Amino acid sequence: MLIVGIQGNSISSCTFNGVAMTPAAGSPISHLASGSLTVFYLANPTQGTHNVQAVLSGGGNSYMVIGSYFFSDPTIEAVSIDVTSTAGAGAAAPYTINPAINTLTVGDWIVTLTTANATWTAHAGTNLRQTTTSGLLLADRGPLTPAGAYGTTVDTNFNGGVPIASYTLALKPFVSLPLEQRIRIAAAAYSPLALLLGSGSPLLFRWYNGQLVQGSAYPAVVAMTVTNPPSYIFNRRLSTSYSLMQYTIWGGVGSAGAQAAEDVSAAMATFFDQLDLVGNGRQIQQNNFIQANRQAYYPQGTTLIYQRVLEVRVFSDDTK
Repeated sequence: MLIVGIQGNSISSCTFNGVAMTPAAGSPISHLASGSLTVFYLANPTQGTHNVQAVLSGGGNSYMVIGSYFFSDPTIEAVSIDVTSTAGAGAAAPYTINPAINTLTVGDWIVTLTTANATWTAHAGTNLRQTTTSGLLLADRGPLTPAGAYGTTVDTNFNGGVPIASYTLALKPFVSLPLEQRIRIAAAAYSPLALLLGSGSPLLFRWYNGQLVQGSAYPAVVAMTVTNPPSYIFNRRLSTSYSLMQYTIWGGVGSAGAQAAEDVSAAMATFFDQLDLVGNGRQIQQNNFIQANRQAYYPQGTTLIYQRVLEVRVFSDDTK
């Protein structure tokens, strides 16, 4: 991911190696002291040393910072824009700014571009990557665990009382997770299942791999991969394939347990209806199929624990 920040007036476009870069959402940001802050990005740019060229129609000086992040198929998950209109007014240097953003995925990086007529000093955990004589800054932090609110914290000697403009991006680097974990993450984010299987603060999501955790509350789900073979065509292995997964739903005892097993089973059916681990938007086919849904019982002394057992064919892409 190539990220370019430009401080100046009326920046209409930017290219890398002749390829147009995408203007970031919400950019440019007006900045009264020194024009605007304009941010561009380009996913998967051409490797090698190439020129970054910007087209400007306004007068005055312009400055540029460039960040290159070597992630496999990165995506911008979120952006945050902050213009502090009275930043540092009357305050003694250094003045601390901390533009923050909520990351969505474990392992995210955050990248901040900030402009002010200032010099900068980074706090611990923040990497000060590039600055210009005009006070344009590129800083970052990562990888960040767990997902949540983070900021790139820097000190500035600027105390002039005019706006400090900051643009922060949350970058998700592609990390290949096991299929079982990808499904569990998606299930925890699916509210009908989270309501049935989640409790406590922080949230405990009762979706386990392999066996029921001793002492777990009901209802709960135990996941197991039956088989996950690759698919092939004429001369190569495909990144997409069908896997057969088994989910044992532990409903609980009595009529309430039987109903809980049915409720979770119904929620899982709608979950797999909308689950897309391929990225095709389910435009041309249904990706996942429940091929078996049967009742089961687990005897515990003289008490039966009501269950449902689902077998699901899941279509996934290893590169997504």
